[in-house]
Amino acid sequence: MADWRREAARMRDVYSNSFLNLSATGAPSSSFPLFSQRDHTDALPQKTGIEIAGVASECYLLDGEMWNDDVTDTAINQRAWVFQERILARRVLHFGKQQLVWECCEIDAAERFPNGMPIVSYSPLSKQECAAVFSKTRLSSSSDGIDALRFWQRIVEIYSRCDLTKSEDKLVALSGVAQQMRSATGDQYLAGLWKQSMALQLPWWRESIDRRRKPRSLVPYRAPSWSWASVDGQIIFPGLTGADLKELIHVVENDLHPVYEQDATGALQWGSIKIECMLNKLFFENLEPDDSFDGLRIGKVRFAVPRGGSHSFLSPETEGEELRIWNEKNELYCVACCVATGELCGIILTPSGEVITYSRIGSFSVGTPEGLQNESQNEDLGPEEIELARMLDISDLYALVDALKSSSGEGNRLPCDSYNESSGLYEITLL
Repeated sequence: MADWRREAARMRDVYSNSFLNLSATGAPSSSFPLFSQRDHTDALPQKTGIEIAGVASECYLLDGEMWNDDVTDTAINQRAWVFQERILARRVLHFGKQQLVWECCEIDAAERFPNGMPIVSYSPLSKQECAAVFSKTRLSSSSDGIDALRFWQRIVEIYSRCDLTKSEDKLVALSGVAQQMRSATGDQYLAGLWKQSMALQLPWWRESIDRRRKPRSLVPYRAPSWSWASVDGQIIFPGLTGADLKELIHVVENDLHPVYEQDATGALQWGSIKIECMLNKLFFENLEPDDSFDGLRIGKVRFAVPRGGSHSFLSPETEGEELRIWNEKNELYCVACCVATGELCGIILTPSGEVITYSRIGSFSVGTPEGLQNESQNEDLGPEEIELARMLDISDLYALVDALKSSSGEGNRLPCDSYNESSGLYEITLL
């Protein structure tokens, strides 16, 4: 096992330094050979005649799904280990069912299109993009950083759809790509996420069908609750962008214990992060079994969620009935992670164990500021809540952030590692 861990940690060097990778892309399984019987005319463009406004002409028919059919959606490229090998390799020659397909840092091509693929049929993660990010020694600007983050998020979204025989290999099978990214960005890798942009990554979520079919399993341990690597199924990240984007948390400490000490990007024994944030109680109004709700309160700030007319959603990583019990008992906590015009994203927490720590049990997104309800006329509100509600009459993200911070700091202190009176921010540990 020690030999396997040592060699698994070397996959970056092995594949990034290979001259050419040959892939049996057209084979339905490992029992089939690299070469197969095919009709070479299948690779030829199909010509047809059309008539427009009485003018006859000839044109060629193009299958826009050709790249997906011949490469992306094939059996071998649904394997997680193969995904890493393909990303790291400089050149890949795919032996497909219908034709040979070529990938390198300069061009994607096929027998049908030897001079390059047309724009309507292309790789969702091309080697040209990989080379553009991996070739950087350090990111030189904030725009480079955002581009690298979006690139990584696409890597995770594609990789998370792939299959693994052993769930505990989730981080190991991507460690070589993580090492490449770490060299390019200079950022610190934390169980599948990056320290400098943690606010934009922590609110990841899964589609409901994956949450039902593939519930989170704690055994064997593979990643902390805040990492997407702790679950199976396709991962999706918030798509917040724009000049008004605000990141509301940052990592102040991290404590990760790798299984193999020489590979900090691989399998973990245990891990935690300490974040500085606005910690609040969270309550969902009329929470239904399908995870829909009519509104939510973050501390004393209420967001209205019109059913059927909002992009707001809840993505729990726990059994629905258990979530509703916590909600009814007012035992849910949350951290608002990032906000931009139109959307606020955050994570849902519950206390973990006797020590003051928290586990991530889901994420949420809610529309703002249009979805923010002014409750100054609500007789059920106390004086502090009425004052806060009047503040929210300003359609401004700064007012929203100040309101959340004010709500976070009012009243009794919530369980935490520390609270800063001057900044109004908590420090909490996530397991």
